[in-house]
Amino acid sequence: MPFYLRKGLNFGPLRVNLSKSGLGFSAGVKGARIGINSQGRSYVHGGRHGLYYRKQLGRIRANDSGKGDFSRNQLETEDIFTDTGLSFPQLAVKKESVQLPTIPTNSHIKILYAGIGLIFIALFIKLIWVKVLLGLLGVAFIFYHLRSKKTEKKFHNALLSSTQWETSEMNAERWNKTIENMNPAQAMVLGTHVLPAWLEKQVQEGIILDINQIKSFVPIDPEAATAIAVDTYRDVVEQLLSDHQLSEAEEAFIKLLEDKWHIPQDDIQEEQKLIKRFQRLREIQFQELPEITFSRDLVRGEKAYFEGDGRLLNLRVLNSWQQDRVRYREIGYVLDMEGWVRVSNRVLEIQEGRNSRSYPIRQIQDIYLSVEEGVIEVYLSNRKNPLIISSPELFELAGILNRVSEMDD
Repeated sequence: MPFYLRKGLNFGPLRVNLSKSGLGFSAGVKGARIGINSQGRSYVHGGRHGLYYRKQLGRIRANDSGKGDFSRNQLETEDIFTDTGLSFPQLAVKKESVQLPTIPTNSHIKILYAGIGLIFIALFIKLIWVKVLLGLLGVAFIFYHLRSKKTEKKFHNALLSSTQWETSEMNAERWNKTIENMNPAQAMVLGTHVLPAWLEKQVQEGIILDINQIKSFVPIDPEAATAIAVDTYRDVVEQLLSDHQLSEAEEAFIKLLEDKWHIPQDDIQEEQKLIKRFQRLREIQFQELPEITFSRDLVRGEKAYFEGDGRLLNLRVLNSWQQDRVRYREIGYVLDMEGWVRVSNRVLEIQEGRNSRSYPIRQIQDIYLSVEEGVIEVYLSNRKNPLIISSPELFELAGILNRVSEMDD
């Protein structure tokens, strides 16, 4: 639920590791682990510098006998997350699908059947000129079908071949040789289908070509080329931010794509906002934390690092029903407290009016950041369930809380 792994990640050998929260095992993803949470759900979580993203995998249930085998009589449980509007989601990027032109198909099977039918009818016609006319017409239909079929086969072979080119092979000479027997309409369709594969190949190889250079010899509608470039750019940004961290090298690569592919800045405003938040998160991880002042008095030896608006939430079952031996649960966040959230070297504190709750920093074990849901889950050594906190300054809060918890170690 909090984060969904993208397809295409390569998982390597399993490794066992120990952490504050217990025994887990990872599958080749840097910083990733698989474990069981307090509700009995398995999850993948990964990240860097103590901040994690997480993907729920499902509930693991043993029968009452305690022998470890699964009970076939128990109902399966499916959870459906509902946004109750109480959190502050930080991910507003929405992708729009790019519609590629239809690949031409001229070899309609009906033309072949019509040609065979005309020849068959001609066999029973007595008038010679009619027999010859129908026979020639049937042969023409069959010939047209076979020629169209051959043209389609050449087009598909060209499409399959050109989408697998290396970046070094993306040049005018090879392209012109590929389309030498195509009409302009076919060449444009081919170019539109090839461009997404070429851009992805450039990203894989780390060699980025200027898109204007490609458009100089590949016939493609300028608006379509821009839409494809923006769509691929968003995929790359999503992939690089999938572990909820952004290194300087990754940031430089994103900037390179913007320059080489001439990405319109107006089309990627949400991505730019998200990148800036991750830049700030990176700064917090590696720079010295500045001390601030609280709206309350500090106790002796206390150092203040964060104070801002926030909410303490609880994850609750809002509704449930049963259908086809599956129990469905609608879950969502409900409000516990709303007011000031503070982080010092001593405590994590939530204050609403005169009521406040404090949690010692030394008890923090893990911090899970969910950009999509707009919450952080803070696991404490003396609590079964995590604290769920949301704030308009989610990145700032998560980064500072993580740094402060590392200071305590």
